[in-house]
Amino acid sequence: MSEDLKKYYDEVYSKDKGKHFVKYRGGELLSASHKVVIEWLSENVKSSTGILDFGCGEADFLASLTGFSRRVGIDFSEIALSKASEKYSDIELICGPEKILDDFQSSMEIVTSFGTLEHLDNPKEIFHKFVKCLKQTGYLIVSCPSFLNVRGIIWMTLVKLFNVPMSLSDKHFLSIYDFKNFTKDSNVELIHYISVDHELAQGTSLRMDMQKRLMNALRDSNLDNTQVNNLLNWVENNLPYFAINEYSGAEIIYIFRKN
Repeated sequence: MSEDLKKYYDEVYSKDKGKHFVKYRGGELLSASHKVVIEWLSENVKSSTGILDFGCGEADFLASLTGFSRRVGIDFSEIALSKASEKYSDIELICGPEKILDDFQSSMEIVTSFGTLEHLDNPKEIFHKFVKCLKQTGYLIVSCPSFLNVRGIIWMTLVKLFNVPMSLSDKHFLSIYDFKNFTKDSNVELIHYISVDHELAQGTSLRMDMQKRLMNALRDSNLDNTQVNNLLNWVENNLPYFAINEYSGAEIIYIFRKN
């Protein structure tokens, strides 16, 4: 975790997170992926257990959980954790980088991390740290942006052909393929995955998200951005004909079980 990334997220959390993270648009306290995971945990984890959320931000996800004997949130933004501590006094909050995970080896039944791995230098290494935190038969649940949709194909074309970054903080574009490769060197198996937020990926929210992103990214890369509206007009006109399936949401949740 770089000092620049820490400063970036301190700046984000010093303001309204909903104005930065599109997944909290409309004043939502929890993202779509949070809500899906909360439901999955309620249906599949019956006993009182310990849960660790890496990159917990303001800890709203942890606060929404009931029946857990221990809730631990780790983040490297002091501002985010300061806001969390003001709201929630019964959650263990720890500020620091990913090496803190080494203190939790074999101690947690559940480890979660939403939208963090794509920002870190070595996501595979951190994935394995998550696994080491788990007790036997524990669950690891992570989410990452998905690019298996109209929005994603546009971005991957820019990234792979023209080296146009999606943002200053996104370093990796992880997919189901990548996570299956991660499990080859670890004693976990991918047991379930589901994508969420189809409206952002290729629906009514796509233009709202993409117009500013594309204009800025092309401009910053010294590329012509005058045809962005033409592209988005074509996409909007053809949205009803693009396939919607379990992969096509803007974010995928991956659920792993330790063997």
